[in-house]
Amino acid sequence: MDRILVVCDFHSECSKAIETAIGLAGKNSKIFLLNIISEEYCREAGRKKCRAKIKEMKEEVRGRAGRIREEGLKCRTMIRIGEPMREVPRESKRLRCTFIVVEYKNNGIFRDYTIEEISDNIMNASSLPVMVVS
Repeated sequence: MDRILVVCDFHSECSKAIETAIGLAGKNSKIFLLNIISEEYCREAGRKKCRAKIKEMKEEVRGRAGRIREEGLKCRTMIRIGEPMREVPRESKRLRCTFIVVEYKNNGIFRDYTIEEISDNIMNASSLPVMVVS
């Protein structure tokens, strides 16, 4: 696996997904951390609170990326506001990823989906293998 997309949400540290990606990554691999904030959260919280959350996430994401770089891997991070089932396939294509790892939490952005729905929907939309860890 040379280009792994790790999908995180703003509720969790996604440590299991990151550890899984590190374990799957080979030498010279690149890990992309995609952090998604749901549109629903930003609508309900308001613009000011949403911007504050993004600022807070940027700090958290730097720490996660540092952990990956300590393993000798390249890492790039991004934060997106949107619907996860749209954003994940879009970003995986844009970044030319070869594998996707998603961390599933009951209170996360994928809470309205079963694990099977997540993997099936993303796999069908992106044509990439998907691993969901919980």
